[in-house]
Amino acid sequence: ADLGPFEDPATPEEEVSGAVEDFYGAAADGDFQTFCGLLTEQARAQLRANAAQLLGEEQACPKALDSGLGEVLRGATVEVQEVSISGPQARAEARLKPPKGEAQLRTVLLRETEGEWLVSDPG
Repeated sequence: ADLGPFEDPATPEEEVSGAVEDFYGAAADGDFQTFCGLLTEQARAQLRANAAQLLGEEQACPKALDSGLGEVLRGATVEVQEVSISGPQARAEARLKPPKGEAQLRTVLLRETEGEWLVSDPG
């Protein structure tokens, strides 16, 4: 544990890894409000467009996921394997394991926005 005078702040790589874990962890828990809050504005717009194609109507991020798009992520686990950072952009290689089915390797793209890492492409 990082305690007392030996406390050290998280590295940028740890912050990126934590953002990916929080992102997929929120989806696994069915917390689509948090999941959507960890997306960049452009990624939320893309999700709305995808929902419109799949569901026949445009819906806001949390509602689109509650409507069934998020079911594949409920109960999934994620393991971040590698992180690379270049300025305000990062890439994380992660292994996503849905509760049913094979594990998938994902390349998650992130952008630092106002000091916080947000997912710009979930892979």
